[in-house]
Parts: sequence; structure tokens; C-alpha cells
Amino acid sequence: MNKWSKRIKLYRADTMPQIEAWVKRHQDDYWYQEVLIDVHHKDGFVAYVERKEKIYRLVSHEDGTRELTKEELFNQFNVDGYKAVTDHTTVLQGQPYVSGFLGPMYDGTKDGKVVIRYETQQAYNLLSC
Repeated sequence: MNKWSKRIKLYRADTMPQIEAWVKRHQDDYWYQEVLIDVHHKDGFVAYVERKEKIYRLVSHEDGTRELTKEELFNQFNVDGYKAVTDHTTVLQGQPYVSGFLGPMYDGTKDGKVVIRYETQQAYNLLSC
């Protein structure tokens, strides 16, 4: 497996000063992990973040809280589409919408993994009181 299969490319530039300036301007957008720089054989200088495994936390007033891997989530629930980033919560980019749940929502980290949270409407109402 090549090293780029575990990376998410964010930006490319022709020179190191250009890529360094981009990282300096945008590091806060990726607060959940460090933006790194490497040279790509086709793209030149590339800013990227490591593709990390995530924990999917589903909260229901009936079933309590369950933590799943992405594979378990897709096997046990219906996915209604994927989140497009329209704000600065880039950690949620491309995360699935799960039928019957609100979310995706950022819920911190656990064991170095980003936690993506989903709640039923009833759980949300109970937790928001």
C-alpha cells in the first residue's frame, strides 16, 4: 500500500514557501489534527492530514449509547447521504447521514480517534433540557 492511501490531500503548491504559507493560514481549520507537508511525485508540494480511523457514537433514548466502527455502522444502519462541508467543521466532511439520527456531530476524541456522534431526536430532546 502506498503512503498516500492513508492521507487526505488538502492543497498543492509548486514551491515549499507557498505550501508553508497555506499551512500557516489554514492550520486552525484542521484543529483536530496536524497538517503535514510532503512531496508528491505528481502534485509537487502537498499539505495533507493522515486518514485516521473514527469511532461512530450513536445515542438513543431506547438503546443507550453504542460505539461502532465505520464497517459496523454501514452494516447495521441505513446511510442517507454524506455531509458536505459548508462550515469550518472539516472533520465532518464526507461523514454519513444515518437514517433516524441527527448528525453527524463532532464529539471529541477517544484513544486518539475522532468520535462522530449521532443522536435520535428523543435523545437530543432529553439531553438538551
